[in-house]
Amino acid sequence: MEVLTNNLMPISITVVVLLLVALFFILKSGNDSDDSNKKEAPFNDYGIFDSTRAKTEFGLDDDELKTFLIELKKQINTELPNIEKSKNEKDYGSLKNHVHMIKGSAVNLGEKGISQVLYDFNDYLSKDGKDTKIIEEFYQDIIYYNGKL
Repeated sequence: MEVLTNNLMPISITVVVLLLVALFFILKSGNDSDDSNKKEAPFNDYGIFDSTRAKTEFGLDDDELKTFLIELKKQINTELPNIEKSKNEKDYGSLKNHVHMIKGSAVNLGEKGISQVLYDFNDYLSKDGKDTKIIEEFYQDIIYYNGKL
Protein backbone atom coordinates (compact mmCIF):
# COMPACT_ATOMS: atom_id res chain seq x y z
CA MET A 1 0.00 0.00 0.00
CA GLU A 2 2.80 2.43 0.78
CA VAL A 3 4.46 1.70 -2.52
CA LEU A 4 1.23 2.39 -4.36
CA THR A 5 0.71 5.66 -2.47
CA ASN A 6 4.29 6.75 -2.95
CA ASN A 7 4.10 6.00 -6.66
CA LEU A 8 0.80 7.85 -7.08
CA MET A 9 1.95 10.92 -5.19
CA PRO A 10 4.70 11.96 -7.64
CA ILE A 11 2.34 11.37 -10.56
CA SER A 12 -0.31 13.56 -8.97
CA ILE A 13 2.14 16.39 -8.33
CA THR A 14 3.47 16.06 -11.88
CA VAL A 15 -0.04 16.20 -13.30
CA VAL A 16 -0.88 19.27 -11.20
CA VAL A 17 2.32 21.03 -12.27
CA LEU A 18 1.66 20.21 -15.93
CA LEU A 19 -1.89 21.47 -15.66
CA LEU A 20 -0.73 24.71 -14.06
CA VAL A 21 1.92 25.22 -16.73
CA ALA A 22 -0.66 24.54 -19.46
CA LEU A 23 -3.09 26.97 -17.84
CA PHE A 24 -0.37 29.61 -17.62
CA PHE A 25 0.39 29.33 -21.35
CA ILE A 26 -3.28 29.34 -22.28
CA LEU A 27 -3.86 32.53 -20.30
CA LYS A 28 -0.66 34.10 -21.63
CA SER A 29 -1.52 33.29 -25.25
CA GLY A 30 -4.99 34.79 -24.75
CA ASN A 31 -3.38 38.08 -23.72
CA ASP A 32 -0.88 37.97 -26.57
CA SER A 33 -3.58 37.51 -29.18
CA ASP A 34 -5.20 40.76 -28.07
CA ASP A 35 -1.88 42.59 -28.40
CA SER A 36 -1.04 41.02 -31.75
CA ASN A 37 -3.73 43.12 -33.40
CA LYS A 38 -2.28 46.30 -31.95
CA LYS A 39 0.48 47.59 -34.18
CA GLU A 40 2.69 50.47 -33.24
CA ALA A 41 4.22 53.12 -35.45
CA PRO A 42 5.58 53.11 -37.97
CA PHE A 43 2.50 51.72 -39.67
CA ASN A 44 4.14 52.16 -43.05
CA ASP A 45 7.78 52.00 -44.04
CA TYR A 46 8.60 55.41 -45.46
CA GLY A 47 12.33 54.88 -45.38
CA ILE A 48 15.02 57.14 -44.03
CA PHE A 49 14.74 60.86 -44.68
CA ASP A 50 17.12 61.85 -47.49
CA SER A 51 18.13 65.51 -47.68
CA THR A 52 20.16 65.24 -50.89
CA ARG A 53 17.60 67.43 -52.66
CA ALA A 54 18.18 70.34 -50.28
CA LYS A 55 21.92 70.11 -50.78
CA THR A 56 21.82 69.85 -54.57
CA GLU A 57 18.87 72.07 -55.51
CA PHE A 58 19.39 74.77 -52.89
CA GLY A 59 23.13 74.40 -52.47
CA LEU A 60 22.91 74.05 -48.70
CA ASP A 61 25.97 72.98 -46.79
CA ASP A 62 25.70 70.65 -43.78
CA ASP A 63 25.38 73.47 -41.22
CA GLU A 64 22.68 75.27 -43.20
CA LEU A 65 20.82 72.00 -43.72
CA LYS A 66 21.01 71.25 -40.01
CA THR A 67 19.49 74.67 -39.27
CA PHE A 68 16.63 74.06 -41.70
CA LEU A 69 15.98 70.60 -40.26
CA ILE A 70 15.88 72.01 -36.73
CA GLU A 71 13.32 74.56 -37.92
CA LEU A 72 11.29 71.85 -39.67
CA LYS A 73 11.24 69.80 -36.48
CA LYS A 74 10.08 72.88 -34.53
CA GLN A 75 7.36 73.54 -37.10
CA ILE A 76 6.15 69.93 -36.91
CA ASN A 77 6.20 69.99 -33.10
CA THR A 78 4.17 73.22 -33.17
CA GLU A 79 1.60 71.74 -35.57
CA LEU A 80 1.25 68.33 -33.87
CA PRO A 81 -1.18 69.58 -31.19
CA ASN A 82 -3.26 71.28 -33.92
CA ILE A 83 -3.24 68.11 -36.01
CA GLU A 84 -4.23 66.04 -32.99
CA LYS A 85 -7.04 68.44 -32.09
CA SER A 86 -8.40 68.48 -35.66
CA LYS A 87 -8.12 64.70 -35.82
CA ASN A 88 -9.98 64.21 -32.54
CA GLU A 89 -12.69 66.69 -33.52
CA LYS A 90 -12.94 65.16 -37.01
CA ASP A 91 -12.38 68.61 -38.48
CA TYR A 92 -10.96 67.29 -41.74
CA GLY A 93 -10.60 70.69 -43.41
CA SER A 94 -8.49 72.02 -40.56
CA LEU A 95 -6.56 68.75 -40.40
CA LYS A 96 -5.71 68.99 -44.09
CA ASN A 97 -4.56 72.63 -43.67
CA HIS A 98 -2.20 71.76 -40.80
CA VAL A 99 -0.75 68.74 -42.59
CA HIS A 100 -0.38 70.69 -45.84
CA MET A 101 1.45 73.50 -44.04
CA ILE A 102 4.26 71.28 -42.81
CA LYS A 103 4.27 69.00 -45.85
CA GLY A 104 5.57 71.81 -48.06
CA SER A 105 8.55 72.47 -45.82
CA ALA A 106 9.41 68.81 -45.43
CA VAL A 107 9.13 67.95 -49.13
CA ASN A 108 11.34 70.89 -50.08
CA LEU A 109 14.08 69.65 -47.77
CA GLY A 110 14.09 66.00 -48.72
CA GLU A 111 12.49 62.74 -49.66
CA LYS A 112 11.32 59.65 -47.79
CA GLY A 113 10.75 59.50 -44.05
CA ILE A 114 8.79 62.43 -42.67
CA SER A 115 8.42 64.01 -46.12
CA GLN A 116 6.73 60.93 -47.54
CA VAL A 117 4.44 60.53 -44.52
CA LEU A 118 3.24 64.12 -44.83
CA TYR A 119 2.94 63.88 -48.61
CA ASP A 120 0.83 60.70 -48.39
CA PHE A 121 -1.27 62.04 -45.51
CA ASN A 122 -1.96 65.27 -47.39
CA ASP A 123 -2.83 63.28 -50.51
CA TYR A 124 -5.20 61.06 -48.49
CA LEU A 125 -6.97 64.06 -46.97
CA SER A 126 -7.15 65.79 -50.38
CA LYS A 127 -9.14 62.82 -51.64
CA ASP A 128 -11.64 63.27 -48.78
CA GLY A 129 -10.14 60.47 -46.72
CA LYS A 130 -11.97 60.26 -43.40
CA ASP A 131 -11.21 56.80 -42.05
CA THR A 132 -10.28 57.49 -38.43
CA LYS A 133 -8.03 54.42 -38.19
CA ILE A 134 -6.00 55.47 -41.25
CA ILE A 135 -5.80 59.05 -39.99
CA GLU A 136 -4.57 57.84 -36.60
CA GLU A 137 -1.91 55.72 -38.30
CA PHE A 138 -0.71 58.72 -40.32
CA TYR A 139 -0.64 60.80 -37.13
CA GLN A 140 1.42 58.18 -35.30
CA ASP A 141 3.76 57.90 -38.29
CA ILE A 142 4.31 61.68 -38.22
CA ILE A 143 5.35 61.42 -34.59
CA TYR A 144 7.60 58.43 -35.31
CA TYR A 145 9.35 59.86 -38.36
CA ASN A 146 9.65 63.33 -36.83
CA GLY A 147 11.62 61.65 -34.06
CA LYS A 148 13.93 60.16 -36.71
CA LEU A 149 14.86 63.55 -38.22
